[in-house]
Amino acid sequence: MVAGDIVEHANRVDLVILPAGGGVAAAFARHGTAIPAFERALSNQRLERRSSAKLEGVRYRSWVVGPLSDEQRLRLCVFAPIYFNTLSEAYRYLFESLVQLVPSGDSSGTPGVRTVALPILFAGEGGFTIETAAPPLVQGLIHWLALGLPFERVDFVVRDKPESEKTANLLRQQVSLYRERPIGARSRIHHDVFLSYSHHDAAEAEWIARTLKNMAPELRVFRDVTSLRVGGIWQHELYLALDASRLVLALLSPHYLASSFCVEEFNIVVLRDRQEGSSALFPVLIDDAMLPFFMQIRKHEDCRFRDRAKLAQMCQTLVDTIRRTRS
Repeated sequence: MVAGDIVEHANRVDLVILPAGGGVAAAFARHGTAIPAFERALSNQRLERRSSAKLEGVRYRSWVVGPLSDEQRLRLCVFAPIYFNTLSEAYRYLFESLVQLVPSGDSSGTPGVRTVALPILFAGEGGFTIETAAPPLVQGLIHWLALGLPFERVDFVVRDKPESEKTANLLRQQVSLYRERPIGARSRIHHDVFLSYSHHDAAEAEWIARTLKNMAPELRVFRDVTSLRVGGIWQHELYLALDASRLVLALLSPHYLASSFCVEEFNIVVLRDRQEGSSALFPVLIDDAMLPFFMQIRKHEDCRFRDRAKLAQMCQTLVDTIRRTRS
């Protein structure tokens, strides 16, 4: 917990997260850091009016600017959720956007993001109190850190010291209450295929599971048959099953995109692939759907309109892929 101006704190971290608004560019300019004019224009417009070239397919109401200068590696994440039902939902959009939009570093020399600073989002000008906004923000952060979001330090910045001390106590309480066990290092592989799908597409998932077993009886297929996505078992059991799977077969459809559970599964595998340099994600388009850009850029099998012949061919490709990875 840090007391003071978040812009002054920015030179100590790789990424600053701020809510959208006209004051973003001006605040940094006052401290000698210029945000390019295009980004300054973005910060003063509603999301629907922003450049489609810049924000094509961005599901999460966020965009990342930076590095802001040749000398400074700082990136700025501007977070502008327009529609959300709860603060927890808004924060989920934020952390899922970080999985997709923030560099984690690669062999080409692209620097990753390891240190982050942010205010208690939506407290104050957002219409919520710190007491209301801090708990779900910290819960969401710890949850995604447990899943592998590679931040080494997160600084919450509050402007005045008395408020900072109160917030620090709230944060400590939330950390002490958190019970989800971090996944940590990969577990042993227990499943060859994890089927990620909306319960509306259960018939296709069942058909694919049956077809895979007919083609390769030795295949270990994990398919939720307990209506998990409407609360059948604990969500953390799902994360453990994902982590213990060789490949994740994502059945993309409008129902899949509408399910927060399904999109979270997709993002977890993206995060794992990025960390390990692996390619566990195996997306399959089973219906016409307006895929967000982060899904469009991934190679996927086109089995639209639930074409059983194409799905059977896809299953054979999957079986061949698994047998190659086993050998």
